[in-house]
Amino acid sequence: MRIISSIKSARAALGWTQPELAQRAGISKVALARLEAGLASPRLSTPLLKGSGGFSFVGCIRSREC
Repeated sequence: MRIISSIKSARAALGWTQPELAQRAGISKVALARLEAGLASPRLSTPLLKGSGGFSFVGCIRSREC
C-alpha cells in the first residue's frame, strides 16, 4: 500500500521508532507494526492518518515541522 510505504519511509527519515510514532499518533505499537507489515489496512478514521490529540503524521510530513 502506497500510504503505508510513505509513512514507513517518512518515519525512518525522521529517525523515529515505531513506539515513538505510535505514541505521537495515539495508536498502539502493535497497531502501527501491523499497518507497516501490511497485516492491517488503514482507514481514514485511523488516528495516524487523521490526527489525534493535535498530531497528524501526514500533516507533519507535509509541513516538515515535526
